[in-house]
Amino acid sequence: MPVAITLASQAAVSLEQPRVSVRVSDLLGQPLSTEPLTVTAESATRVGDEVVVLSKKKFEPSAEDRQVT
Repeated sequence: MPVAITLASQAAVSLEQPRVSVRVSDLLGQPLSTEPLTVTAESATRVGDEVVVLSKKKFEPSAEDRQVT
């Protein structure tokens, strides 16, 4: 099944905005299932010096939107 993973927040992380949210849906923007999905970031690096800032981090489901983690 084709899956779309899109940003549901700003891509940049800062002290004021410390979280990144992603939306997981089908290609038409509909939920994939009624059950919460497990989304894990393999890694993220800091722009500028390429330092890894997280690795194999599970995203937490959003209480407001089941497609957003």
